[in-house]
Amino acid sequence: MKSNVLITGGLGYIGSHLYISLINEGYNPIIVDDLSNSSKNILENLKRITNLNKINFYYNKIQDTKSIKEIIINNKIESVFHLAGFKSIEESYIFPYKYYNNNINSTLSLLDAMSKTDCNKIIFSSSACVYGNTSKAPVKEMDPLRPLNVYAQTKLICENMINMTASLNSKIKFANLRYFNPAGAHESGFIGEHAQEISKNLFPVIVNLANKSGNELGIYGSDYNTLDGTPIRDYIHIMDLVEGHIKALNYISDNKESITINLGTGKGISVLEVINSYNEIAEKKLNYVFKERRKGDAECCYADTSLARELINWSAKRNLEQIWSSIFKWNYEYPNGYD
Repeated sequence: MKSNVLITGGLGYIGSHLYISLINEGYNPIIVDDLSNSSKNILENLKRITNLNKINFYYNKIQDTKSIKEIIINNKIESVFHLAGFKSIEESYIFPYKYYNNNINSTLSLLDAMSKTDCNKIIFSSSACVYGNTSKAPVKEMDPLRPLNVYAQTKLICENMINMTASLNSKIKFANLRYFNPAGAHESGFIGEHAQEISKNLFPVIVNLANKSGNELGIYGSDYNTLDGTPIRDYIHIMDLVEGHIKALNYISDNKESITINLGTGKGISVLEVINSYNEIAEKKLNYVFKERRKGDAECCYADTSLARELINWSAKRNLEQIWSSIFKWNYEYPNGYD
């Protein structure tokens, strides 16, 4: 058995998939989650996939520094995967203080708790949103950072907090992972992404609407400077993404060196291309309507992944068809998500 690790937000979309990969790699993950963006029902599914009798889970807010410190000490945590946080771009405009308060203060509280323990490694869930509207693609880690929305701004502030904390304490090592667009589900079909009311993530929204007759998908913007006029993104299979987390942990553990890297496929796909791929694979025709551009959306953003390949020996292996097939299996097993 490898070391004990903590996953904040461990019952969320990314956290639950990361949990399984960590178990498969011999780690002992402990979950902390306040269930604000997840479901306790996931616990039984994690047991089913991993064949474990018990999942080490704490119902707790990350802002509770004292409790987080006790969890770290009592479980002899050596590393933290910090995934907890609100993540809707659109909602962040409506409730900016909610996002500043939650995303920034939870990170601050976690760093404070870690400083009072022997836990010195943190893998942070950042976002490609920190780049904003880039003048070129693919995007490299050293490109200018121009966040366009509140959510992205909180991610960049947290990156800077972690960077500064590490500069003041040489024992702390970090990996800031700039996610592009996670999609897909675990191959078992027992966990995946549930499209909650505020979710605007493209893949679950497509499936959700396709299962309801008479509904149309709203595409935000048809006049971007792209081949078909719709925004371009880098969609990465969730299992590729979480495997990158473990590679990043191994790197900072072995090399005693902090890193900031992109986790994406290196391939840009437009919104219309995603819809057309669904129509072809599902043999359905999804109705859609163009709407005005959504505030805070970048035109084109996909990753340069050369640094991830060079440093942590990682690259995405799964393609768009595999993303859809895993989503279909998840949707077949749990058409209403975890409800």
